[in-house]
Amino acid sequence: MLNCRTGVDNVVGIRHSRPAPWDTAHAGEALDAAHLAEVATFNLYLGHGSGAPAKGVVYVDDITAE
Repeated sequence: MLNCRTGVDNVVGIRHSRPAPWDTAHAGEALDAAHLAEVATFNLYLGHGSGAPAKGVVYVDDITAE
């Protein structure tokens, strides 16, 4: 829901998150409580699949892990 201009809360489950394809050192690992306790940085990659590149702005003002 990135076409909203008034703001929206999105909850993204991380239960099935996996390392990025280029992170071969952690290939196949799952993000569980033990790994989550060691998280020091977080990167957010946005993609929309194939086709023409998308244009726009996404503001992220609060990220929490629960």
